[in-house]
Amino acid sequence: TMEPQIVENELRKHKIKEGMVYQRTKFLQEWQERWMVITFNYIYIFANKTLKEVTDCYDLKDVTSYKSFVRKEHDMIPAGFKITYDD
Repeated sequence: TMEPQIVENELRKHKIKEGMVYQRTKFLQEWQERWMVITFNYIYIFANKTLKEVTDCYDLKDVTSYKSFVRKEHDMIPAGFKITYDD
């Protein structure tokens, strides 16, 4: 986990995009509403829009693949993406 002051500095100086996402839980595979912020160096996932609790942080240099999924209106499946990374 990153120190809160490092996260705050990264968000203040390098934020590119932010918004609400749904993320699957690791064990039960249930969808949870989360707040995602993309910076030049990281993808941060927060519990909510207050940006107080980081639930996940991905260093972009560790991302090994990215796959986007197009929205399928007839199946009611929203657009999405999957990120693979080295731990």
